[in-house]
Amino acid sequence: MTDNRTMRDFMSMTQSELLDICIGKGCEYDIEEINNSSVSDIASRYDGVGNHAASVMMAAIALGRKTVVSEHVGVIRTPSDVYKAVCNDLTGLDHEEFMVLYLGQKNQIIKKQLIGVGGMTCTIVDVRIIFQVAMQCKAANIAVAHNHPSGTLAPSKSDKELTEQIRKAGSILNIKLVDHVIIGQQYGQVDYYSFTENSLL
Repeated sequence: MTDNRTMRDFMSMTQSELLDICIGKGCEYDIEEINNSSVSDIASRYDGVGNHAASVMMAAIALGRKTVVSEHVGVIRTPSDVYKAVCNDLTGLDHEEFMVLYLGQKNQIIKKQLIGVGGMTCTIVDVRIIFQVAMQCKAANIAVAHNHPSGTLAPSKSDKELTEQIRKAGSILNIKLVDHVIIGQQYGQVDYYSFTENSLL
């Protein structure tokens, strides 16, 4: 039998509908729940879904994420570029991580480095290490990013304070902080908050 569905048809489907095509169990899937579960957890929550089907489900979601952000970013021109450069690294984590993009004179990415790993609500970042690495790789500018495992995008008071510390330290060394991006995920959708877009830098 001929199937005339096109990519446009699949793109119009909900995430749950797409997963049901992959698995074929006729269930209504909770994407947020899947994002925060193990393979065994999923297999036990949905009737007729075993470990293999649950693995296919998670692989399909992961593939979709990686495809969306797989575009190579060599130069940082917009907050979206910062997001694309770090999204794969900072999505789907149950703890906070803090990354720095070290940039050249024309904001080309010289180096990407994980600077801090924390718990569910915060991470410790040593500003001295950020700029030690910047000096080593002769960066002219930097962009920083971290994730919020809770999914909320709004910066906390400590996020704002850390951003200001980094900005001030950079100004002394003539290394500009071009943006601080926070990545969060709610209801299966990944999004970001930019300090620059919101006039906080």
